[in-house]
Amino acid sequence: MVCKVGSTPLTPSATSEAKCLTPRLYTFPDLDKKLANESMRKWFMNLVASDRISLDRRVPDNRFEECKKIAYNLNDLPDASVVIIFTNEAWTPLLRTVHSVANRTPRKLLREIILLDDASDREIRGHTANYFYNNIVIILWRIPPKYIVPRLDILINILQRRER
Repeated sequence: MVCKVGSTPLTPSATSEAKCLTPRLYTFPDLDKKLANESMRKWFMNLVASDRISLDRRVPDNRFEECKKIAYNLNDLPDASVVIIFTNEAWTPLLRTVHSVANRTPRKLLREIILLDDASDREIRGHTANYFYNNIVIILWRIPPKYIVPRLDILINILQRRER
């Protein structure tokens, strides 16, 4: 399911002002259906649809009403780093996650976002992980806050990485 606003589809280049008011089923041409099915087998998600969703999408506030009523003084809260560890992840969902963290967290509280590439080696649309790694750094520096994007050459599982 992909949201559309009027006749403008939400794409990675869409602005953060784009808003999905009425989700509806997006119909794909035959070629897109084939690519969507291939991506479901490879990635366990529909990348054709994912690639059409804005990176700066608006995400609903799903907190309980009681939680929404609590007011925090941002000056009393410490800043934090967000660490996202991934390996062989599709890029649009990963970038959407990064954008969501950056857009939904008060700047005062977000020290940095660390993306740890745990030795990705899968090709995406004919490009190697190195191609996307080099380009993700360029993309991320366009939006605040600070980003650190280390890339490991060997696979280390998440628990081992936490110990370092």
